[in-house]
Amino acid sequence: GVHDVIIDELQHAYHGLQIVLQDENVDAVVFITVVPTFLPQEELARELVKMTETTPQAQEKPVFYCVMAGAYTSPARRIMEQAGLCTFDAPDKAVLAAKNMCNYAAFRRRQKED
Repeated sequence: GVHDVIIDELQHAYHGLQIVLQDENVDAVVFITVVPTFLPQEELARELVKMTETTPQAQEKPVFYCVMAGAYTSPARRIMEQAGLCTFDAPDKAVLAAKNMCNYAAFRRRQKED
């Protein structure tokens, strides 16, 4: 499914992600954002890191963070990556990583059955 959150405040970015992660029907999340120029991107990155550290579901379910806008967002991505979050600069790369992880999980399940 898709959950679209308009980010007009920092709290909306991580609060929307928390809601999605708390859904028992969600196994993984591809979080796509273009950081608005009116929001401090480094603060957004720190808030996402903090949310990941304090939300149990964010530690149990994989989140693929796609932070778009090229070199402009590299400071935010650097903060997130230093905290161990998986970031991408384009949605197709994030979705491919999620797909490959699902394929690997299916492979591991088949190996255990044999």
